[in-house]
Amino acid sequence: MIASMISPALAAPLPWVSTNVRGLVIGLVAGHWEEVEPGADLSGLTLRTLRSGHLAVDSGQVSVEISPNTTLELGSRPTSGAPLVKQYLGTLTVTSRSGAQKIALEAGTISVTSVIGQVQISVTETGTAVTVKSGKVSAQSSDGAVFVVTAGVYATNENGALVASASTTESSAHVNGRAPGNGPDNGNSPNGGNGASGVNGNGGNGGGAGSGNGGNSGNGNSGNNGNGNSGQGNGGNNAIGGSNGNGGNSGKK
Repeated sequence: MIASMISPALAAPLPWVSTNVRGLVIGLVAGHWEEVEPGADLSGLTLRTLRSGHLAVDSGQVSVEISPNTTLELGSRPTSGAPLVKQYLGTLTVTSRSGAQKIALEAGTISVTSVIGQVQISVTETGTAVTVKSGKVSAQSSDGAVFVVTAGVYATNENGALVASASTTESSAHVNGRAPGNGPDNGNSPNGGNGASGVNGNGGNGGGAGSGNGGNSGNGNSGNNGNGNSGQGNGGNNAIGGSNGNGGNSGKK
């Protein structure tokens, strides 16, 4: 059994300490699997949470929640002593608090080089999934490409690169100002925008109720109630240059 073995005089730099153990969690000690207990120094050990197992560990200002059916190794960088996690299978959640040293995390085909906030990482036989819950994460793929990702859901593609899910792409577009209003429906584009064929918008060709060429109730050519030729409005029917207007073709004076 792996019990508490921390001594102030003998403690390694930034040890990994088990703070909560539920169910069956085992660690590999001298070639033998032993049960883990709260308060144990798990630095340098390979650990497994079985089907019922949950494990929480701390190293300085970094906390890791380890879900069932997960295999990993806890350690530290040789030069700085900063936290290091090697995740072989399963799911874990890393929380890096203010003032924490940069954590290194090897998960499948990617290496996480920095966590600011909270991130969940899942490793399966088919790839690695990363869910940034808060803050941002810096990572590097197996081909050397570097990624900095913010809140959202990401997964590795066939090349090992992190790509955003469809929902994350839409969310990012909203944050970056590409939200509804500057796009289809209710924006600067077709249907309700400032562009071609706009409904209730400015400058749309052939749109309904748009101020532009061909807009209904808009300012433009061929618009109903618009300023232009052959439209209803100023320059159309019942307007200057149109029927019932001044100077228009077949207009009534």
